[in-house]
Amino acid sequence: MLSASGDGIKKLLEFFITTGSVDSDSAVARQSLKAAEALIRARGSGYAGKLLAILEKFVDDAEQYQTESVHQAVLLIGTLSDYLDKAMQKKLLATFEKMQALLMRPAEKRSELVNKSVCRCVPKLARFFEDKAK
Repeated sequence: MLSASGDGIKKLLEFFITTGSVDSDSAVARQSLKAAEALIRARGSGYAGKLLAILEKFVDDAEQYQTESVHQAVLLIGTLSDYLDKAMQKKLLATFEKMQALLMRPAEKRSELVNKSVCRCVPKLARFFEDKAK
């Protein structure tokens, strides 16, 4: 059972993103994403703020992480968006803008994988920022 403080959830999510997503076996990497999505679906409503803070770290510091880790974090923010309410809007604004900035980076610094994941996630977050999503 995961700890009530969320430490267990944090450790699991960080493991799935930093270790599982970059596993050399693509089946392991896919299962890592599925497990992380299941964790968010199971605990998203109770830990949305904590989960978002963990995932935002990977977007904020994208250049410090492997492409696959950033990709997975962005996809998971999209999954988590189902559990976020309008009160999270202010917190999400910086992440939303950083995702847009990832798409605007010079070609040599962009990753096709991250671009695709951002493009899949932005529509889910757009409901929070109708004025910026246009």
